[in-house]
Amino acid sequence: MLIETQKSLKLFKRESKLGVIHNYRRHKIVYVLKCNGCKTIFKITRSKADKIKQEKKHFCGKCKSKC
Repeated sequence: MLIETQKSLKLFKRESKLGVIHNYRRHKIVYVLKCNGCKTIFKITRSKADKIKQEKKHFCGKCKSKC
């Protein structure tokens, strides 16, 4: 079961070829899910959750290995 969606922002600095420092940011979206088997709460990133989000039942790593 999907409980909530969390967004985080990470700031980074990099140096260009000419030596100029540039700031850039990356957004990360994390889904907080509740396992349908053991009722524990676990987190998974959006990039790994695309397949899981479409399913109606969500299982954590422990319960998924038992299936």
